[in-house]
Amino acid sequence: MAVARWNPAFDPASYAYRPGLGVADALRALAERRAAGFHWVLDADIRSFFDSIDHDLLTAKLARWLGRQSPFYGWLEQWIRAAVWDGTELSRLGRGVPQGSPLSPVLANYYLDAFDRRLRAAGVPLVRYADDFLVLARTPFELAEYRRTVENALAELELELSPEKTRTVTFDPGFRFLGAEIQGEAILLPFEKPKQPKKALWVAPPMPPALLRAFCEGHLTPQRRFEWRDRSAAVHTESQKTGAAPESADRSVRLRRLLAGSAEPNLKSLRRAV
Repeated sequence: MAVARWNPAFDPASYAYRPGLGVADALRALAERRAAGFHWVLDADIRSFFDSIDHDLLTAKLARWLGRQSPFYGWLEQWIRAAVWDGTELSRLGRGVPQGSPLSPVLANYYLDAFDRRLRAAGVPLVRYADDFLVLARTPFELAEYRRTVENALAELELELSPEKTRTVTFDPGFRFLGAEIQGEAILLPFEKPKQPKKALWVAPPMPPALLRAFCEGHLTPQRRFEWRDRSAAVHTESQKTGAAPESADRSVRLRRLLAGSAEPNLKSLRRAV
């Protein structure tokens, strides 16, 4: 219901979790921008996006769209503000939506639609796939101005760029976006591999029946605020401790090795995306 109602109204710069759109469409839009002379790129990522969605902002947007008296709004608000049981304590969730739920990507697109429209109104070329997005410009000076617009638009949503994952790049020597290796005129994707089923690392034990009954009857109110871990910062800290080079440092080297000795892509490793 949410997808059917919101999808037609989403900005065209958004390609993730939308019927009929996907990675190939985002890469095709990127190729069109490149052909139009947009060679400078802000390869951006929103810091801990799904964990940082502000509940008050999200529910206020939903209320304006659906009306607070709508049963659908009431169900969504209950799901967004649901309490968290970690096996020992019940906590309230002040921000963030759980990743892995089919509803979270829809709400994420809805939350970021104002960001997409703000950039379009400012004339900023954007290709966004969930919290990964590219801003394109013809000159580095233009890109610096666009970045300020991006940061201001994110700040209005209580979000910020991830400094560890955001950088300025060009099509030559290249970069990586949505799993594709992008260098010059080439946009190449690895061949898809069979996905292995994932196992849960840990699952909280069930809530004791007496506590569950008290919570359902409204006698138990979460007091502590649940805090999501900032995984991107943890990864950055770990790389500093180990001295490991960031993944982006060797992307162009990896691509050159994959294409070495042949004018055409190594089809055992890569396939053309556009």
